[in-house]
Amino acid sequence: MVLAKAWMIANVYAAMFHARAKRHFGDEMPEGVAPYPTLAIGRHPEQVIGGRPLGYREAVTLPPDGTTEPRKSGLFFHGSFIPMDIDYDSKVDGVACVAEWGDCP
Repeated sequence: MVLAKAWMIANVYAAMFHARAKRHFGDEMPEGVAPYPTLAIGRHPEQVIGGRPLGYREAVTLPPDGTTEPRKSGLFFHGSFIPMDIDYDSKVDGVACVAEWGDCP
C-alpha cells in the first residue's frame, strides 16, 4: 500500500514539474527534461487490497448524552465489516519466565 501511494505521489510531482518546465522553456525543452508522465492505469483498489483487513474499530468513549449506543467493534475490509466482541472478563493471568535472566522462581 505504501508503494502504491508513493507511486501516485511521484506521478503527481512528475506532471507538476514537467508542466512548470514547459511553461518556463516553452516548446524548446532542453535535453534531460523527463517527459510528461503517462496516465497511470493499473489494478483497481479491490484488486490491490483484496481481502486484507484495513483496520480495527473499537469504541474508546461513550456518547455524552447516553442515548445512543457506541459503534460496534470489529475488523473492517474494503467494502465489508466483521463485528467482533472481545470478552475482557475471561482473561487469564500468567507469568512469563526466561530461565537465562535468572528471574524465575
